Amino acid sequence: RPAFFSALFGVWLLVGGPAAARADETNGMTFFESKIRPLLVDRCYDCHGGEKLKGGLSLETRAGWEKGGDSGAVIVPGKPEESLLIKAVRYHDKDLAMPPEKKGGKLPEADIAALVQWVQMGAPDPRVAVAKIAGMKAEDAKTWWAFQPLALTPTPNPGNALEALVTGPAAAPATPLPMADRRVLLRRITYDLTGLPPTPAEVDAFVADTSLDAYAKVVERLLASAAYGEKWGRHWLDVVRYADTAGETADMPLPNAWRYRNWVIEAFNRDLPYDEFVREQLAGDLLAAKGPPEQANDKIVATGFFALARRFGFQIEKDVHLTFEDAIDTTGKAFLGLTLGCARCHDHKYDPVTTRDYYALYGILQSSRFAFTGCEKEPRPKDLVPIPSEETKRATAAWEQEMAPLDAQAKATDAALAEQAKGFETSVPTALAAGEIAPAAAQDFVVGTAEAPQVLTMKKGEMLQLSILPRANYGADSTSIEWVITESGGAARVWNVTNDFLTDPGANGGGMQHADAYGNAAVWHLFDMVPSARLMTEFIPNAENAAGLMEWRGPEPCPAFFINTKTEVLKFLTITMPPRSIALHPGPAGGVGLAWECPADVSVTVRGKVAKIDPSGDGIAWKIERRPGIGAALAAQKTLVQQLAATKKSRAAGEARRPVIEQAFAVIDAAPVNARIQKKGEPKDLGDEVPRAMLTVFGGVPVPANAGSGRMELAECFTRGSARDLTARVMANRIW
Repeated sequence: RPAFFSALFGVWLLVGGPAAARADETNGMTFFESKIRPLLVDRCYDCHGGEKLKGGLSLETRAGWEKGGDSGAVIVPGKPEESLLIKAVRYHDKDLAMPPEKKGGKLPEADIAALVQWVQMGAPDPRVAVAKIAGMKAEDAKTWWAFQPLALTPTPNPGNALEALVTGPAAAPATPLPMADRRVLLRRITYDLTGLPPTPAEVDAFVADTSLDAYAKVVERLLASAAYGEKWGRHWLDVVRYADTAGETADMPLPNAWRYRNWVIEAFNRDLPYDEFVREQLAGDLLAAKGPPEQANDKIVATGFFALARRFGFQIEKDVHLTFEDAIDTTGKAFLGLTLGCARCHDHKYDPVTTRDYYALYGILQSSRFAFTGCEKEPRPKDLVPIPSEETKRATAAWEQEMAPLDAQAKATDAALAEQAKGFETSVPTALAAGEIAPAAAQDFVVGTAEAPQVLTMKKGEMLQLSILPRANYGADSTSIEWVITESGGAARVWNVTNDFLTDPGANGGGMQHADAYGNAAVWHLFDMVPSARLMTEFIPNAENAAGLMEWRGPEPCPAFFINTKTEVLKFLTITMPPRSIALHPGPAGGVGLAWECPADVSVTVRGKVAKIDPSGDGIAWKIERRPGIGAALAAQKTLVQQLAATKKSRAAGEARRPVIEQAFAVIDAAPVNARIQKKGEPKDLGDEVPRAMLTVFGGVPVPANAGSGRMELAECFTRGSARDLTARVMANRIW
């Protein structure tokens, strides 16, 4: 048989004083046992015994009443007149009544006298607290059969042990069934090992094979088949609740979860010893670092055991405490046969598992980085673990070497642009107009008043800038713009930003030129204002999967400038753009700007309109400023912008040749951290910090300070440490 089953079968086998003082002490204890203990049990334990203690007072042990309750000490040995307990039972007023009326009311005078006499005797009390691990006495937990070391069990007739096991004790022997014929026997073993029926050819071959090892050869053939791992691996996948989706609201798919499924099947087929099977699932990434390198990827994939834990809610990372709870609960059930999840909110009622035990394990998982499947709000997976082959590693190194010059060039151009932008920052603006609008609102603007617009005398190269400034909810700040600059007197030229951009949406590259009848050209500039003024450089036709939508962007997706070239309303994301219109969208850290560079010495008036075209959000602010001319600086910036665009284009072409690195939906170590108790399982109500450690019943060994997450120590505890025998028993019983 494979070592896997052979090993499991082996596990299955597998101070004195003077006499007067002693007399007083004996009499005192006798008095306590005959008079006081029955009284406490009958009339006091309902409120002051067990786990729920009224007033924080326990009368179950000497240590309990010595500690006292919320009101302080209740018994002063030898001094009944100073003992709060005696006052409570003797006077029984409404504020200090023991026992209360609903528990039987005031004690009989004989019982009160007995309590007074007991306190006068010095309150002798032999009761001591019984050490407990949750719902089980500590001593019982240590001696409980499931936590004991395995031992060989001698049999009267070792040569016939299996027959004795099957037929039962000699006093009541069972009668074996008749021998199965060869066809039935083959069908039974084939279904048992592969889950499939034998083929007609296999039946004929076995019936015809009369050799003594015919059955053994069939068993070996079936154990060597791929179907064996598929059949028996399914049982383990059921135990660890394997699924290809996350289980949360949208039930997002788990990228590459199938790798863990295949790893389990292969583990059975290659006869991986059970202790290694356990260790790799708990700490495969840490074992991979120790080598050999050709086995590293398989060991990383094995940690899919943890990564497959269920996700919850719309924001998976917000509800990560529930994911950890699922992982802890499954770990306890799969390897130890213990329901650890119960201790999330309280000490276990029956098993020796405390709430501190639970959060000691919680800290181990919190110190690990789980692959993220994505959710409805954030649909992109992240933190998957790379598992490159040696060939892929070599190809990636060569590709990175090829891309290095382009990356260096882009970095240098980016730095030059940042330096260039300082010229814009040092130009001091003059405020002309400003305002605010609420969601789904609109506002006309004018420099001056509607009745008497202000005439601005502009010099060639000077700039007028309209800025849209975000509020907290910048994701819903898209704002449509209408802006007309009209010459006052002279040729009465008009510069209309909407018409200009609709004429040729993609002719920007840092500045949109508009030539007038005299050959003078005004330029419209689009700016990302954060962290400093940077020209928008990236033009995207048919953006956001919307035909007719043109978009300009800067270094980041937000801010952005939208152009609806269609003659109808255009809806995308949560935005509704009017026909043939333009819109500005600020970013998370600041505004977006649109500037007009004056083409000649002219006098102009300014008017326009801003309108929120996203119905949600919290509104925006806007302002118009006059700036000194920086045309030369912008021309230089435009050259750098074009250089950067060319470099990025080459880099994008190279990105398409990047070697594909396989990834696993797995777990790796993160920054070590101890968890804090979540009172009643509520992550917003935190209690004491709990050091990472093993379960108390297995010694409570702490995770060393320099040991990382602690998953390696957990694997050691389960397979080579104090939990080893329970781990073996659970799997042996599961298979049996």
